[in-house]
Amino acid sequence: MRPLFLLFIFINVCFIQTFYSQEYRKEFQKKYQVSDTLATLYADSLSTSSVLKIKAFGYGAKAYLLIKEKNYKQIDSLLRLAFQELEEKLHILYINSQYLLAKHDTEILNTTINEGLELSLNLSDIEMQIAFQNLRGRYYNLIGLREQALKMTHKAIYKLTSSEGELDASFFKSSLTTAYLNGANRAVSLYILDSVKYKTYIDTNEVFLKRTDQYIKNYKNTPQV
Repeated sequence: MRPLFLLFIFINVCFIQTFYSQEYRKEFQKKYQVSDTLATLYADSLSTSSVLKIKAFGYGAKAYLLIKEKNYKQIDSLLRLAFQELEEKLHILYINSQYLLAKHDTEILNTTINEGLELSLNLSDIEMQIAFQNLRGRYYNLIGLREQALKMTHKAIYKLTSSEGELDASFFKSSLTTAYLNGANRAVSLYILDSVKYKTYIDTNEVFLKRTDQYIKNYKNTPQV
């Protein structure tokens, strides 16, 4: 059952939710209706592509063709390769987002972050979900949406605290202290911007700073802002 379950997830992630899904899925289905041989040749050609999403699709298509043969071991192996391609794409999206932030290229930054967040959710990669939430917070801060940036800080903290048992201990400790320090910086920035309108944020800043100090002492680490 496990390979079939993985295949269902893969189809949802790659066949439906990527740019290439419609084009390649339709072509695969056409060839599959003619013969397994044509469909196999097509899947083989896709799996050698240098484009990660196409390559992942090719692996998934090859796995799909093996279902009626009940070759579960090979199906599982192909799906692992497919997910590996998608995971590599996830990290490429993250690096690209960092690069776009560094050069203040906001034109495609939000789209890149959204794509990375969606893929991290589909792959159930909690650490990368948090990473992309943090990137989105930095993006909001960059374009002057400081309240939205602070909301992303709250979301990141909630995600971290609710997923503690599923995360690497060092990642959890470092990310949590960083999140509280970012929250303090963003809260005080809002207060400085308009001390009357955002007067409650000075209290938020103090709470975040206390939490930051507490976690630095408890975890003996330095947050990465």
